Formats: sequence, structure tokens, C-alpha cells
Amino acid sequence: MNNFIARIIMLLISINGISDITACHSGIYSIYSHYHKSKSSQQVVFVCMGKYSEAYHSSANCRGLNNCSSKIYQVNSDYAVTTLDRRPCCICWNVSSYNCATDKQENRYPGYISPLPADDLINAAIQKQRNYNTGKEIVQEEINKLTNVRTQLTRTCDIEYFDQLVTNAINSINNGNPDLSLQTHVNWAVNIARSVANNQYITQSVYSSRIYYQMVNEYNQLTYSQKNTTQGTNFYDYFMNWYNSENPATTLSYKSFYSF
Repeated sequence: MNNFIARIIMLLISINGISDITACHSGIYSIYSHYHKSKSSQQVVFVCMGKYSEAYHSSANCRGLNNCSSKIYQVNSDYAVTTLDRRPCCICWNVSSYNCATDKQENRYPGYISPLPADDLINAAIQKQRNYNTGKEIVQEEINKLTNVRTQLTRTCDIEYFDQLVTNAINSINNGNPDLSLQTHVNWAVNIARSVANNQYITQSVYSSRIYYQMVNEYNQLTYSQKNTTQGTNFYDYFMNWYNSENPATTLSYKSFYSF
């Protein structure tokens, strides 16, 4: 009964053209094609079924099979040539180099992570560019704010000192070569720009400039006789001494005409 079932199965296999693959004790696999009748005259050869395999070998011990990362199969030469489209191995067969082939080594890297699909890489690049443009605008806006600070300075020495601070800040940002698509790099560049406006001497100069214009306005409202008194002269000299100073560290505190 078992023999009858086995013959039925083999008949079904031969009708459907399915190849039977069975393991040998040596670790070599045999393929018996049922599309054609076996021919005793055909030579047994060995093939690697890897992606980059192109040859068939006369021996399972051929060093050309050393690169095989998949299973090695034992097939007949006709099957290797006509079905697998293989050529004789350049190592183990004595044939012309034009008619032979060599199995190529497969690239196998432990822990290798396949790259993102092209569309994902493009989308990531587009998003990174958007982030960069936004970061650049934020930094540029912070630098532009410094123009407003500059207009609040009165003395030449304060303006020159301020301009040097701005130049140094911009050079620091450019030399730092920040990746403005990253928030941390944007914050770093913004803090450098803000350090100019928050400079101790600059904040003092902005405050002193306001005091200066307040005192000038008060002086201009004095009468001619008041301006020509000692009190008027001392009042005028007080704020003008600050204005004419070339030291950014000097400050001006408010005093009224009547305090002199």
C-alpha cells in the first residue's frame, strides 16, 4: 500500500514538473529534474544557489565554492547549463577563460542596515532644508534686532564699540559653521547675537544716551540768562563731558539744572 502511494506522489510530481530536492549526508543537495528522463551519460556537477553564482563545478571541494553563502547542490551538467544558465568554473575546469565563469563573493556585513528608500531620503532632505531655512531666519532676525540697539547709541565711541561686537559675533557664528536645521545650533547662534545687546557697556550706553537727551532738552528750555550763569554752565558741562568722552565704560546719571 505504501509503495502504491509513493508511486502516485512521484507521478504527480512528474506531471507538474516540480523538482525534488533532498539532502545528502555530506551536506550537498541533489536535484533530480522530472522534466526529462535521466541520462546516465550526463556528468554530475555542483552548483551554489547563491544570488551571485554563475558557475558549475566539477567537485564539491572546488575553492570556487568557498564564497557560497547558500546551499550547494549536486545536479547533472545539462540541468546546470540549460536550466540554471551556468558556465564551467574557471578554477576546476580546463576551459578557455572566455567560456568559463567564477562565482562572485557576496557582500555580507554583520549588522548592516539597509539604506532608506530614495523617496524617504528625499523627504528627509526636504524637511532638513526647511528646518535650516527656518533656523537661518531666526538667527538673522536676532541679528537685525541689533540695528535697533545701535540707533539708541549717541556717542561715536559707543557706536564703534558696538559695531566691533557685532562683527565679532557674526564671525563667531560663521566660523562655528552651525547646522541651523538643528534647534540646539540655532539657540547657540541666537545666544551669541543676544550677547551683544546684553553687553554691560552697551546697556549702560543706551541708558546714558536717554539721560543725555533728557538733559539736553532741559537745557534748551532754559532762558538765555539761566544758560549764562555758573549753574547753567556747570549743568551743560556735566552732560557734554560724558558725550565727548571716548571711553565706552563711562556713564551718565541724571541731574537737574537746579542741582548745580
